[in-house]
Amino acid sequence: MEQALRTAREKHIELSTHFWLKSKNDRQIWCHLVGWTVEEEFFVLFSGLSPEVQLFQHIVSESADNIYVIDSENYNLLYANSLKSRDGAQSAFSVGKCYEVLHGRTEPCEFCSLYSSAAAQPEGAEAYEMNGRTYTTRTQSIDWNGRPAYIKYVRDTTEELKERRAKERLEQYFQTAVKYLPGGMAVIRHDAEGNIKPEYLSEGFSEMLDMPHEDAWAMYQENALAGVHPDDQAFVQENMERCISEKREKYELEYRLQKGNGKYIWVKTKVSVIQCDGDCVRVYADYHDVTAEKKVKEQLRQQYQEQIYQHYQLAGPDALILGHCDITKNQILEIVDHTDSDLLSLFGSEREKFFTGLGTLIVDQEERKTFYSKYLNEPAQRAYAADNREIVMSCFIDLPKQRAGRYVQFKVLLVEMPDTGDITGILTVTDVTKKAIRDKIFLTLSSTKYDLVADVDLLADQYEIVSGGDDNIPEMAGCNSGRIRKVVEETLVKDSCEEGYVEKMLDPTTMLERLKSQGSYSFIFSVCNAAGEIRTKKMHVSAIDLRLGRVCFIRADVTDVVNAERKAKEELEKALREAENASKVKSDFLSSMSHDIRTPMNAIVGMTTLALANLDNTDKLRDYLHKISVSSQHLLSLINDILDMSQIEQSKIQLNLQTIHIEELIGNISSIMTTQAENMGLCFKIETGVFRHIKFTGDALRIKQILINLLSNAFKFTWEGGMVIFRVEEINTESHGCVRYRFTVQDTGIGIRDEFLNRLFEPFNRSERVSKVEGTGLGLSITKGLVDLMGGTIQVESKLRKGTKFEVELEFAVPAEQEQHPQDVPVEVGHGDLSGYHFLLVEDNEINSEILGELLQMWGATFTLRRDGLQAVNEFNQSAPGTYDAIFMDIQMPVMNGYKATREIRRLDHPDAASIPIFAMTANAFAQDVRDALDAGMNAHISKPVEMDLLYSTVSKYLKKKNDPSHR
Repeated sequence: MEQALRTAREKHIELSTHFWLKSKNDRQIWCHLVGWTVEEEFFVLFSGLSPEVQLFQHIVSESADNIYVIDSENYNLLYANSLKSRDGAQSAFSVGKCYEVLHGRTEPCEFCSLYSSAAAQPEGAEAYEMNGRTYTTRTQSIDWNGRPAYIKYVRDTTEELKERRAKERLEQYFQTAVKYLPGGMAVIRHDAEGNIKPEYLSEGFSEMLDMPHEDAWAMYQENALAGVHPDDQAFVQENMERCISEKREKYELEYRLQKGNGKYIWVKTKVSVIQCDGDCVRVYADYHDVTAEKKVKEQLRQQYQEQIYQHYQLAGPDALILGHCDITKNQILEIVDHTDSDLLSLFGSEREKFFTGLGTLIVDQEERKTFYSKYLNEPAQRAYAADNREIVMSCFIDLPKQRAGRYVQFKVLLVEMPDTGDITGILTVTDVTKKAIRDKIFLTLSSTKYDLVADVDLLADQYEIVSGGDDNIPEMAGCNSGRIRKVVEETLVKDSCEEGYVEKMLDPTTMLERLKSQGSYSFIFSVCNAAGEIRTKKMHVSAIDLRLGRVCFIRADVTDVVNAERKAKEELEKALREAENASKVKSDFLSSMSHDIRTPMNAIVGMTTLALANLDNTDKLRDYLHKISVSSQHLLSLINDILDMSQIEQSKIQLNLQTIHIEELIGNISSIMTTQAENMGLCFKIETGVFRHIKFTGDALRIKQILINLLSNAFKFTWEGGMVIFRVEEINTESHGCVRYRFTVQDTGIGIRDEFLNRLFEPFNRSERVSKVEGTGLGLSITKGLVDLMGGTIQVESKLRKGTKFEVELEFAVPAEQEQHPQDVPVEVGHGDLSGYHFLLVEDNEINSEILGELLQMWGATFTLRRDGLQAVNEFNQSAPGTYDAIFMDIQMPVMNGYKATREIRRLDHPDAASIPIFAMTANAFAQDVRDALDAGMNAHISKPVEMDLLYSTVSKYLKKKNDPSHR
């Protein structure tokens, strides 16, 4: 403005211009300035804009375009209708370069044509992008208040560009979809004269017809119906006119179109009116080739018709009702009633009512409910939807014009009608009475043995043989009453009281009364068969269905059963006699045992009395004590034999398996028996074969028991100077990983009688010839029981006064090579010397604790006594480490038994709890008792009565040496 004023004054020209003026409230307003010269003075008039100019200015400011006036010489911004910053906010107008004011830049914009070398005349429209927005600009040259300038129109076209591009994409998508659409499409124009011409045909349309696109246009361009089959022309024309007149949005047609080769295909055309312009209507048509579908549908139609035809033509003789219906439309289409009940007239042609009426024929109420839940319209449609195409049910019905009811099977096949898609139900009602009766009969027979089964119809007085039969009843069917009379007269045993009885049991009136009250009944009678044999028969009469008068006769031959009962009775009587004999044998055994036990007891009591009377006579006292010891050992042997036999009989003995060396086993037997043979004046020989396996897994204690029993018997019953041979040899075995040995004990003794050999191994049996030999008579029974327990065999051969030979064969598993036979290494302590050792003795019996305490003190040891397991646990827990060298633990004690006490000690935090030896002291001497002690955490098992040598050797194995650093 300053420059304009200066120029006007210097050149004495009039000035008229507009400019922005900042008001007191910081608003910008337009002002009009007029200047002129009068006699060398320059006058200036400031005024506001006129209303007309203000209106024009407002219109310009609110325009969607931004309008700028830029000085063409220095590019200063002279005018802006609406100056906005880059963030869109309104800002105040300021003087400066256009790129500074408008864009905040320090140099011209690279996209601006005003600064380009080619912009001598920068007029025209161009587009550019800035800050993610797209703008269109148009520039013109003007004169602005006497100065050359550019007026620049700038428009933000970002949204317009997005919209145009979206339309272009949609157009591209549409063209692609149309091009590859299955079938084809067309836009057809119908004018006022009735002409029907295509305006558009897709490439898919011509491909569907197997012709070039140009040929398709040539055929259809003058008439959209040109390729329609002549027989379909009128149909298509008529429906097209209807679609247009009714302005349908959707209309479907099926007709034939000609292909390029002259043949025709079936198409389904979907027609829709899309535009009405006066008398001109445009229609969109979508075409699909349905030729294959039509062929398939035609095949389905033929199959459907064939299925309906065969349903009626191929029905079996037992078919009662045939028909088919439209479930979807609730219509009975056809019914063939062979029951002469006129069911269609009775129940009506509506399917729901017809099947409801059929249900009333079902006698059982629950079966009727089941029928309705399967066959009425709604459940039938659900079944079809669930792909269940066959509904079958059997039940009992009463037909209106039938004398008696019958069992029937309802079957409905569900198929789809090819043309309409409706669900068709194909009904068959079949008489299955015969099958149902047979099923009930066979159900009755499932747990019965029989030789004849008959189905009897009491109402018709007829019978039919279902299974079995014999010469007495040659006819498989016939009159029931006549057959019963013939059986009574010809086959029943004569002169018996059964004739009237059988006739009464098979009388129809009697049968009905008894079956209604009892359900079924049986009776026994005797007949004479064709071979003249008298056989005992049992007739079972049961009701199959009294509503039909149907019963079942089941005849069984019980001759063998009767004989078996007679035989069982005889065997029972024999068993009773044997039991009485066994009781006598056991009584004899108890008498003998009383003698055998009282003999050593008499010696013990007598010698004890003599010893007390001769305390001052050392020689006699020593002799008495020796005899007491011998008698005690004999008594203990008797008790052990009885306990072993009891364990064997109750199958309670368990084998304690370990690795055994066969040569060591033979050596142990030799060392035990050789001295005894020498003392008895016998020649004892041991013979061995070649051993391929010298180690095996077995119970060494029980094997020794078998062999020592046999050898002891041989020694007992062989005269002085006689010979006993013990032979061991390895024999072949068929079991992989096993070894088999044969042990033979042969003597030249007194022999065994033949009649006693059969009872040799029975308990409580002793020959009268050896009654003077001490023993229980259980040795061989125990031996046999142990051999059986090990899965072996024992055989005996004997001749009177020549000798006896026992052969025992036992098979054992071969241990793994790396398995070693554990060897106990006893501590080296002097015999009978336990000086310096201190023991915890746990025993509730005063005599037992006194005996064990005296023995320990006799060997130089000391001990602490506790009376039950709880006292022992507390004593050990409170003792200082190293106080006790071992614990003797009784098993059966009050408060806490020995097993529990041992477990509690092993769980203590005491330093010696895990390592201190604990010995079980108990009168229970079986293998299981030993195993229980070891499982409880004990180290060894010592049975009562205590043997001094065994006690000392057992304890010695586990004691630490006195000079052992770990010993206190």
